[in-house]
Amino acid sequence: MDVDVMKPETPHDAKPTFPCDIDIEQTVLAAILQYYGKASEILPGLEPEDFYSEQHQAIFRAMRDVAQKHGTSVEPAMVSAELKRRDIDNRCGGLAYLRAVQESYVRLNDISQMKRKLRELRLLREAMEVGKALYDRCQHSAEDPLETLSSLRMRIDELIAASLANAGSLALTIEDLQKKYSELQWLWPRWIPKGQLTLLVAEPGVGKSALALHLAGCAFGKWPWPDDAPLEGAPGRTLYCDTEGNQRQLVERSRNWAVPSGALVVWPDEAGFDLQDSGCMERAQHLIKDRRCSLMVVDTLRGGFSGDENSSEVGRMLRPWAEMAQRTNVALLLVHHERKLRRGERGGDLNCVRGSSALAAAAKSVIRLAHLDRVDGRVSVEVTKSNYAATWPEKLVMTQQQDGLRFAADDRGAGAGSLQTERAQELLLSELAEGPRGATELLAMAADAGISEPTLQRAASELGVEKRREQSKGGRARSVWHPPAGVAAEGPARR
Repeated sequence: MDVDVMKPETPHDAKPTFPCDIDIEQTVLAAILQYYGKASEILPGLEPEDFYSEQHQAIFRAMRDVAQKHGTSVEPAMVSAELKRRDIDNRCGGLAYLRAVQESYVRLNDISQMKRKLRELRLLREAMEVGKALYDRCQHSAEDPLETLSSLRMRIDELIAASLANAGSLALTIEDLQKKYSELQWLWPRWIPKGQLTLLVAEPGVGKSALALHLAGCAFGKWPWPDDAPLEGAPGRTLYCDTEGNQRQLVERSRNWAVPSGALVVWPDEAGFDLQDSGCMERAQHLIKDRRCSLMVVDTLRGGFSGDENSSEVGRMLRPWAEMAQRTNVALLLVHHERKLRRGERGGDLNCVRGSSALAAAAKSVIRLAHLDRVDGRVSVEVTKSNYAATWPEKLVMTQQQDGLRFAADDRGAGAGSLQTERAQELLLSELAEGPRGATELLAMAADAGISEPTLQRAASELGVEKRREQSKGGRARSVWHPPAGVAAEGPARR
């Protein structure tokens, strides 16, 4: 039974039940362990006394000291070693307890609110202590009431000021937000951001799964990105979650396209994949960190979600996955079907995304595929939503062949397209006559000549220019364009 120390019937020696929330305390500690590099953002503003549990107070002190000694990365083994050094590891549950805490479900966006809640509960506990002290003095002394109240007034004023300051922490400045959110990184520049959710939508049979596999090869460094942009950063694997029983097709394509065997981490069919299952998300998060994945593909969303796509429920379901992507900095690509448009409806924008508008709202980028010509198999690839790209990328044209996908710029609709393409071809033939050239150098020459990047890409495709990923003298990978067959004997790429 709860005991209220402020009631006269409360025995003087009764132990009060102080307000606390052990679950929140565990979640805040879990956030420090889970979010590598974020400890410096979570620790400030917290004190050991904000935790009610003495066990959690000791763990927090150890975490704070580990962060000060070793930087922002705080791991269970490091905290356990610090507790052992203080000879209190066993009293705090040891390494097993720390690892159990680390597995707690955490939403980074909730941590600030949880920190405020811990401080609020601490203030309530301290207010109860003041109340108990007041009760004791009134019960066991014959002081003048004014003297008794005045003796505690300063402490009450301190608690009021602390409560107001805690409530004021709800307001954030731009500087606060800049500290909270690091600079955005791109997996595929201007198309797929890291740490965010991207939708890949199309009608059935257009090539969504094929493009997803190709992008996995790009992320691993097998090919440049479809628009010939170089891979930024180290190559990464792709966690591929097939939800429609198409793993045989995935294997055949990987073999025919010579996708490196190490590029994919495939979710096993027998394990099942359910976007509504928190256990699946925890396992995915573990695989992403353990196998160093930079891309996660869910093919398709419908196969991994048994709920109603037309309900706002789908947005609530995706929120934890978007937060997981942010925690791990993985690019999360959801393959989804395009809805059938009614007669007179316009396609090509977010109107094409099947299901609730909450689905498109949850994605920070939407990529759409559509048939250009069903006879020759040409497919347009375009961005129809981008929250972060300063300028949207030009459309691409994709074709599928036995040994993989081919991409070219889409020059349809340009006023003097054919003339510009001819100029671009002349530039390429002239510059490649002496041997291979770096793509960056050729694009700069084209820009100086008033030729757009899509036009140059299209000209290169029509000429049969071969694009390869090669190592420069400095060891960095770059895209090098080689002369088409019959134009010139290949020499070393000019630097």
